[in-house]
Amino acid sequence: MVASRNRGFTLVELMITIAIVAILASAGLPAFSDFLRDQRMHGSATRLLNDVTTARTEAARTHRTVSLCPSTAGAACDSADWSAGRLLYVDANGNGTAEASEILRFTAAGGREPTATPSGITDRIAFESTGVASAAGSVRLCDDRSGAHGRSVEWNAAGRVALRGANCP
Repeated sequence: MVASRNRGFTLVELMITIAIVAILASAGLPAFSDFLRDQRMHGSATRLLNDVTTARTEAARTHRTVSLCPSTAGAACDSADWSAGRLLYVDANGNGTAEASEILRFTAAGGREPTATPSGITDRIAFESTGVASAAGSVRLCDDRSGAHGRSVEWNAAGRVALRGANCP
């Protein structure tokens, strides 16, 4: 008589495997959550950096003043919240406001944008036709975590733009 071999797992082996997977998952989920939040922060900061850099480049390319301002709908500078969205426009007539014919691009806010706190600017970032900024400033991005989890997009009066880490309250 040939002995039959049973293949598969016993209930005890299955329960032990599930327990080990549960322990490993519970240890890895907080780290994965922080990773996702860091990536969201980095993405928001990169989009803002891209908008500021594009404003400077476009000003130098077209020899006109190009501005960036907070906007919720993309039709005008209608917000004070830099995380709500941003409007990039050529100020062709020099009146300091965005008109429909002057709008270059609207960057809509993504989901769960970090809080954006401007410093050194009021309602817009302007780059002159030579690529220099009308004033030095920065926008600090922070989420609900405190410490060195934030990012800051900074520019000096000469127009140099940089992305740096920032401490959040």
